Amino acid sequence: MIILEDIKTLVKLLPFEQNVKDSIVNNTEEIMKFNSFISQKYTLTQKEAESQVQIKLESMYKEIDPLTINDPVETSANNAREYSKSEGYDRFEELKEAIINLSKSLKHFTNK
Repeated sequence: MIILEDIKTLVKLLPFEQNVKDSIVNNTEEIMKFNSFISQKYTLTQKEAESQVQIKLESMYKEIDPLTINDPVETSANNAREYSKSEGYDRFEELKEAIINLSKSLKHFTNK
């Protein structure tokens, strides 16, 4: 399992501006908070919680008509928002924004 400290160490090696590195770390941390919430709520290991979240979000995505998806990242972020809200997670808007912002930051990998 990757922990936030591992991500911070890896991000330091990237040839990006500091604001991009900070965005990757901060947004990853926000997503990890939701996984930890699910882990605690259902008394799961972190890995089990991550798997449960992934399976649920994949299921939600598959239920959407592909012809109606204009932006896959936005759709995924909205699904995460709805799922986290239904689970009682109070930072559902922050989670949605973290997914969108992390995607934007990670686009630097393909733009270099």
